[in-house]
Amino acid sequence: MAHIVRDAGWGIIDIVRHEHRIFFQQRWEYQWLVDVGQSAWTLQQKRELHAKVDRLIWRSWSYRVKLVATGAHEVARGGPWPVNLDVRWVTKNPHWNVQVTKVAAGTTGVGEVFWNDRRITLNTTDLVPYQACTSAATPVCRADFHAVPHEFGHAFGNTAVLSRGDEYTATSAHLADTASILNVGTELRVRHFRTMLEEMNKMVSGVTWAIDSIRN
Repeated sequence: MAHIVRDAGWGIIDIVRHEHRIFFQQRWEYQWLVDVGQSAWTLQQKRELHAKVDRLIWRSWSYRVKLVATGAHEVARGGPWPVNLDVRWVTKNPHWNVQVTKVAAGTTGVGEVFWNDRRITLNTTDLVPYQACTSAATPVCRADFHAVPHEFGHAFGNTAVLSRGDEYTATSAHLADTASILNVGTELRVRHFRTMLEEMNKMVSGVTWAIDSIRN
């Protein structure tokens, strides 16, 4: 069996044995909305937006982490497993319903993930980098912050529902880690893969998965 696959409901994990890699994919079904005064979406605009979303997520998350397996199964042999993460635009059977609103330039972003509803809200300004700040008494701000890779991190299982949500809030145990992608930075951490590893540890009897390395 070349593939060992688990659909976790919020994404599919595929242990691609013949290629010695892990492929994670979410199916996103878009709802294309427009704010007052904005024109209807064209097919080209839809394609361009999804391409930007896919590119931002791939650049921030894919092939930056390697996993290692321990146990008696053959997946524990052959060295670390690189992980590729991807979002796919679908028109049925989505993992996530994504509401994207076309708004005027300069409108505040609305990026948010509703874990229990499997719903994501974005608007077109969420595709534009901006300055993000922590909620600390003395805020730390980072320029060129991208909302989409951050929100993908929530949809990847880093959610307040599982007590592992935003890290820029004053109550977060990781408030000081401003380089983190779940804070106001761009870097991945071992903790960001916790939900995925919990699912992977259900896939092969007797096998435990862990982070081997992260490249930031």
